[in-house]
Amino acid sequence: MNLFFLDTEKIPERLDDGSQPYSFASPEERYRHAYFEVLEQVCGEIERRFDQSDLSVVQKIEYFLIESAYGQHTLCPELHQILENYHIDIDRLYIQIAMLADTIDTAFGGSIKTVTKCENNCRCTESEQYC
Repeated sequence: MNLFFLDTEKIPERLDDGSQPYSFASPEERYRHAYFEVLEQVCGEIERRFDQSDLSVVQKIEYFLIESAYGQHTLCPELHQILENYHIDIDRLYIQIAMLADTIDTAFGGSIKTVTKCENNCRCTESEQYC
């Protein structure tokens, strides 16, 4: 089925200003137009998907955990307020976060990059299920 040879869809007269519908000069032009239309929609959906207000909170938590793994643990005021809203004991969290860098050093040899490896996570949880 060749889209180029399909009839152009006629717009109802009540919506049409009397002009002729656009016809593409070649199949390449028609497919190029369709390609860029789909590409715009995909880019717009990706932007919409990752431009959410809740995503910034998750990003701040991730940043906090990564910094804590390096031994620098400072909680930003917004994250502090969110933790209080969920009734999380912040003093206890600071104690546990202070142990995080030592735990990573002991379990993984001091490199945070090894934490994300699947085989290391399986070894720590003593489960070969996900490897």
